[in-house]
Amino acid sequence: MRQKQKQSIIELTALLKKAQEYMKSLLSKQEYTAVLDLLQQCQQSAIQIGSIIEESEGEGFVTVKYLEEYCELIFQVYELVQNAEETTVSETENATLFQRMDELLIKTEKSIENDIKKRKEV
Repeated sequence: MRQKQKQSIIELTALLKKAQEYMKSLLSKQEYTAVLDLLQQCQQSAIQIGSIIEESEGEGFVTVKYLEEYCELIFQVYELVQNAEETTVSETENATLFQRMDELLIKTEKSIENDIKKRKEV
């Protein structure tokens, strides 16, 4: 993978982290529509990152597997938030899901740094 691509992927994962922190604050204010929008954007970004990595490194690459798990967690959070107005979602359940999302993003970042080799182009 070219250095420029790798750097843009690293920047996108950093944005995902910031979005997650912002989502937590929105959840505490019960701004569910904004959280749902952010979750959709995070999922689209994760899919975009995964597509770039698969194109460069091939299918089944370890980083892509982390991103797939991340997307599954996003879906779970989305379902919880979507039903939040009808049922009470425990703070603990939210915290646990966001903690797992944080952990997966950290694994993804480390995998990007360590598993994806830079190629120089002349």
